[in-house]
Amino acid sequence: MKRQSTSVILDRERILAEGMRELASELRLIDVVEFVSYIRFEKNSHLASLVNSAAEMYFMPGSLMFNSSADVHIDWGAAPTIWLNLEFRNRDVRAYFSLALDSCQAGVELDYVTFESPDATAEQHTQMLSEAIADARTRLSRSVDQPTIHGLRF
Repeated sequence: MKRQSTSVILDRERILAEGMRELASELRLIDVVEFVSYIRFEKNSHLASLVNSAAEMYFMPGSLMFNSSADVHIDWGAAPTIWLNLEFRNRDVRAYFSLALDSCQAGVELDYVTFESPDATAEQHTQMLSEAIADARTRLSRSVDQPTIHGLRF
């Protein structure tokens, strides 16, 4: 397996972050105490329900799912950060990533991505990821003007 360059990984994380903007905003409407309790008591089915309910407003069914694990980072004097492991799949693309949520922003950390066309270049794979995310969006979410994101945090 080839190791991808940092710039390719960052480009893919930026694409994922842009695609997850509305989902992250929706998930931040949920009381953080719910997330903390579900994560600490390993209520993965409850977490999946929260993620799936939010995802169905922005993505076609089955294209974005909770990937059965999450974590919370809590420190004295700081807002908690919720880490949700998610799986995106559409067309010939599968991406496994973590969505980080805190009180003011969200971020994406790409863990692994696979493509059904192994002979394509890294740039072609990155374009395939972008197209797969755009294709997986619901009609309603496609019609909303989305501002451009600079960097991985939004």
